[in-house]
Amino acid sequence: MMLKTWTLILVILMAAGGAWFQPQPGAPGDSDMITPQEVMRLLEQADPGMVLVDVRTGEEYRESHIPGSILVPLLELAETMPFFVPDREQIVVIYCRSGNRTKTARPILLELGYKQVYDLGGIIDWPYDVVKDQN
Repeated sequence: MMLKTWTLILVILMAAGGAWFQPQPGAPGDSDMITPQEVMRLLEQADPGMVLVDVRTGEEYRESHIPGSILVPLLELAETMPFFVPDREQIVVIYCRSGNRTKTARPILLELGYKQVYDLGGIIDWPYDVVKDQN
């Protein structure tokens, strides 16, 4: 009887686990990726709780970037991000050209105390319009 009770409790906890044991965004083990479709939905909603950050160089940003994004180059990220995005609770979505630099940028932002940092990957995979050539 006792085994059946514990088995039942375990099954209930496992079934409800998705609702009770959600990891916090940015927590170790949490998925750090976000899809272009999810980002576009946030951009279309003009979500003030989300900032889209391009971590490429200024030259790359001027050649093309995602509308609504701000430029914070990877080499300046630790020093300038707090100036551009002082709210550490804000959702931060990062992208670069191919996704390599975002793999370096995310741990930097987490170390700075940003709680919700998501990796979009590279602009080369962005299926929507971009702002082109502002030289």
